[in-house]
Amino acid sequence: MDFVYSQSPWVLPKDPEGTEKIFTEHGWKVTFNDHEVIPFGLEKRVYFIRKGLFATLAGGAGDFSRMVGLFPAGTTLGAIRAISQPGNEMPLMAKALLPVEALALDIPLYLRELSRDPEFLSLTKTNFILKEEAQVEGLLMNGLLTVPERLALMILSLFKAGNRVPDDTGAPLPGSITVTDLAALIHSTRGVVSRTLSGWAREGLISEQNGRYAYARQQLLFLAQKDHV
Repeated sequence: MDFVYSQSPWVLPKDPEGTEKIFTEHGWKVTFNDHEVIPFGLEKRVYFIRKGLFATLAGGAGDFSRMVGLFPAGTTLGAIRAISQPGNEMPLMAKALLPVEALALDIPLYLRELSRDPEFLSLTKTNFILKEEAQVEGLLMNGLLTVPERLALMILSLFKAGNRVPDDTGAPLPGSITVTDLAALIHSTRGVVSRTLSGWAREGLISEQNGRYAYARQQLLFLAQKDHV
């Protein structure tokens, strides 16, 4: 698989070391249930994710039906907006694909703490470029690959975001990640994704474990590069 901007489509890289310390010293603990949605583009705070997974949804010309990026543990939701457009509201929402444990911090305090160390602030901004490239790469994959190809690649990305690597026997995605979520992530429809998965199962390309589809890494890599209907 050849990528253009990032080797990690959709999945944002972790923040620079030292970011969590700012939140530990000045923030407060928050939790979000799986499927919970927050309008973080309108909020006055940022969230350092300690555990779980958020997917962002963009509005604007759309209707928040398409997901854009995956924020795993070790990333800060809302940080790019806080620095690039401080004080501005943006049509952005985030959905917890897994239960999330995070530390929240008001944006003015977050910016103040970053400004105390110009070198760390510069490192953080450089990291933002990598984050934006991961999201752009995901958009490219959604625009250039077939549905089966990008679905396989997305499932691999979700395992990566959860710090899991399926072995040759296969492993299911967490039960909180639904077919509807997969469709929103790859900018398709639930029906198309469901038919693709059932087709893979009929061909023996994926298996079932306790009533859920299970995925082996090598099969996903194969499917991500070959159009199977």
